[in-house]
Amino acid sequence: ALAARTGDRWFVGPDNGLLTAAVTAKRVEAWSIEPAAMGLHAPSATFHGRDVFAPAAAWLATGRDPAGLGPDLDPSTLVHLDEPEARRVGDAVRGQVVHVDRFGNLVTDIPADWVNPTAMVEVSGEVISGLRTHYATVEPGELLAVIGSAGTLEISVRNGSAAERLDALRGTRVNLRTHRD
Repeated sequence: ALAARTGDRWFVGPDNGLLTAAVTAKRVEAWSIEPAAMGLHAPSATFHGRDVFAPAAAWLATGRDPAGLGPDLDPSTLVHLDEPEARRVGDAVRGQVVHVDRFGNLVTDIPADWVNPTAMVEVSGEVISGLRTHYATVEPGELLAVIGSAGTLEISVRNGSAAERLDALRGTRVNLRTHRD
């Protein structure tokens, strides 16, 4: 269990890679969470959220010294997951779906500044021509490619689910051609 601080934000969780995005920030401080150091009983084997993480988060939320959680840790020693990363291949970009939101939009790892407005986007055998600025530019039920709030390419269906329509999920390949053949 660990607590990490980056700027004015705190993260509490297991050292299993879950906090990769937080602990790879430029300025990170981290502490081991040791229940005994906080005066807690030994945690159960299955309820660390209740027995370890919640008390540690409360400790930090009340402004107490993080050193009271346990010894400090070198952030470079924490578990990091390899995150997917889009890559350029000539005139093309190869990426993948990294998240499916609750509406069925496919959030990719392709940064907005890599997407030409006239690009051809291919996912699950379907080709989408050009980038749209908003959903109303297509008919209901039509696929579209937009730049989402995360600043990356998203594949959507107006008034529908791109995940269902394309039978796509996290890890599905997305290809982008910057010009027509």
